Amino acid sequence: MSEKKAPEFIELTLTIHYHGDKASEFSSNSTNVSAALAQATKFAILEADLDALSFPRPKRKKVKWLPLGRIKCVWSKIEKHSVFHKHVRKRVDPPDESRGS
Repeated sequence: MSEKKAPEFIELTLTIHYHGDKASEFSSNSTNVSAALAQATKFAILEADLDALSFPRPKRKKVKWLPLGRIKCVWSKIEKHSVFHKHVRKRVDPPDESRGS
């Protein structure tokens, strides 16, 4: 009888680069908006976009706000070849029709 192989875990890191008006939402330092409200707005935009992609929301402590409208999200301890891993790969590396995939 063969032993069941232990799952292999990976860390997925996704950097999102916003452009235009949405990028300015992430880099604005308006004095009219409190820091807490600005942070809540940033998370609301990010979470809505992740929901639209059917990506789970990373823990907030695993989100890093970078300059120029960029955001780095990290999901730790993701089982390799899990539904989420396959979904991310399909979204960020879609098959090239010219390759006959």
